[in-house]
Amino acid sequence: MLRRHERRLLDEIERELCASDPEFAQKMTQVRPFTRVRAWMTLRRALGIGAVFLAVLCLMFNEGAEFFISSALAGALFASEGWKIQTE
Repeated sequence: MLRRHERRLLDEIERELCASDPEFAQKMTQVRPFTRVRAWMTLRRALGIGAVFLAVLCLMFNEGAEFFISSALAGALFASEGWKIQTE
């Protein structure tokens, strides 16, 4: 968390930027529709979504074993989202 003085300085810089170049300031504050989705999407989440899709597809075609395998894979991918792999 920033100190009160630092926040005031950042607010002053932001006001100066808006006054000097309003077009650039607008571009910096504007969020595109898929920007948040792309920021949220990681490789593990994409693989998890793909595994969920395969699980639903297997369920539709009455493939029980494949459904459990792909749903377990999806669960493992989503559960491992916070895990970090450290190399020495």
